[in-house]
Amino acid sequence: MARVVDVESALAAIEYPADLETTLVFDVRDDSCEWNDDRFRLRVADGRGTVDRVADADAEVVLDIGALARLVVGSHSANRLVELGAVDTEGEATQPALAAAFPPTNPFLREGF
Repeated sequence: MARVVDVESALAAIEYPADLETTLVFDVRDDSCEWNDDRFRLRVADGRGTVDRVADADAEVVLDIGALARLVVGSHSANRLVELGAVDTEGEATQPALAAAFPPTNPFLREGF
């Protein structure tokens, strides 16, 4: 299980595919951490992401903090999260761009319990 505590920092810290250039506007819902409950613009270029809070842009990706955590750690593909109804996307190009920015991985936790 994972939790994104700071959306801006998390999205800026991720390594993105080097050949991807895209911009996505996220509307993130977080009932526990009000600083995450906002709209964010992610710009991806050269394998890096820059993140800004925006109020004047239409959301292209609507999700809660749990779905964002699954994208960030790569445990679920964007396409699967859309199928499950955990992520809503606006516009034809949004889902492919989201899938390209957040490819699924095999998460690994080194900590023993």
